Amino acid sequence: MNHKSVIIPLESLLLDMQNARHGDIDDQNGVLKWMVSGKSQEKVMNLAQSIVTYGFIPFQPFIVIPIGGDGKELYTVVEGNRRIAALKMLRDPDKCPEEHARKKFRNFQQNLQHPLPPQVECFVYPDLQAAAPLIKLRHSGEQGGAGIVPWGAKESEYFAKRIGGPGRYEPAMRLLEYATKKRLISQEESNRIPITNVTRLINSPYVRKKIGLDITKGELTRIVDQDYFDKAVSDMLRALTSVDMTVSQLKSIRQREDFIDKMEQEWGPYEASEKAPLIPDAPEARTKKSEEKADEKKKKQTSRDSLRRKTAIPSSVSMKIQNKRLLKIFIELKGINIEDYINAASVLTRVFIEGCIDLYLEKNNIQLPKNQKYLKDKGRAVRKHLISTNVGNTRIKDDLKGLEIFYSDASNIGSANTFNAIVHNLKFSLTPRELKMNWDRLESCLPWFQGHI
Repeated sequence: MNHKSVIIPLESLLLDMQNARHGDIDDQNGVLKWMVSGKSQEKVMNLAQSIVTYGFIPFQPFIVIPIGGDGKELYTVVEGNRRIAALKMLRDPDKCPEEHARKKFRNFQQNLQHPLPPQVECFVYPDLQAAAPLIKLRHSGEQGGAGIVPWGAKESEYFAKRIGGPGRYEPAMRLLEYATKKRLISQEESNRIPITNVTRLINSPYVRKKIGLDITKGELTRIVDQDYFDKAVSDMLRALTSVDMTVSQLKSIRQREDFIDKMEQEWGPYEASEKAPLIPDAPEARTKKSEEKADEKKKKQTSRDSLRRKTAIPSSVSMKIQNKRLLKIFIELKGINIEDYINAASVLTRVFIEGCIDLYLEKNNIQLPKNQKYLKDKGRAVRKHLISTNVGNTRIKDDLKGLEIFYSDASNIGSANTFNAIVHNLKFSLTPRELKMNWDRLESCLPWFQGHI
């Protein structure tokens, strides 16, 4: 390590007159004047108010470099100027060069609830060049996780809830919590939904009426029968998980109305009911019909988890497929009993996978070299293109793991080599269990193909 931790008195710390935020300033007084005027004034005042209320919180050491002078050790603060400036003016308001701001600092000083530190912990680096990597890490964003990762709206809401405080997006968070606990959506799907989009939708009276939701004094209740409400909420939230759905697409009232109108026709008749709270585990909030559906859903889930389903593709899986023949193959695979027709189902699965890959390549005008004509080469090209066009998406590589196995591991039961053998090797066949396992491995890849097939 090329730095050391030192406790340094405030009077030995000088503000950086060449700080990146303000450029070159001639003297210390000029830096303080910049701090308490213009755009920076509000932030400095808010920081000072925070110190007055909560005390000085040393959440990270200051970064300084020695300069010497006047027969004593002095240091330039190259990281943490705003905090040091606030501390200096709180300790001595007369140091503030602007009269209007000086009055505020005098008031702050009179209302201090915690003592101010006369000295602070600093990381002392030999020079700016040595300190530069840490400063850049502090101010250059997330950098893939190496830097500071700021909280988004959901993180702020979760923390507010944890400490018992009010949240800005609380109604939307409650709806997501309801949908997740009732398994209308998965936790992974919930994590992908921008909370701002949910807020915009349920803040719209038109949308609330369509899905049967009432919000009064922050309390959420449904005003339609349970089955309709759950179907509407599930469809609405699942639509928000789409990789194509951006925050800007729901900004206007018309956009939100069009969004919900496209789904309404699939929800069946609208049966009004008395207001009922959104409590997924409350028995009194569930009708006999909804209980039967919940039991049926649980059975399907258990069947799928244990690979005891009768079809290659679970009946609950849905995809938006524009190609008519590929759609028919998809539907047939959801209906064929693979215990009786394992060969037909295996071949159809192979045709379906290759069809998805070929249509994706065609849609995106991806040309492969002549020596890369095999199915595994096509699969590799599709995965590479998906990742390159979704830079920054943290889940895509996990979702495409099955496709990676498909082209990279010839000995794996889920490889392109296996699917080729289904068609070309009469001595080879898959068992129903193996075919279902192959589908489950590839299923998370397929949402990324939507819009391309």
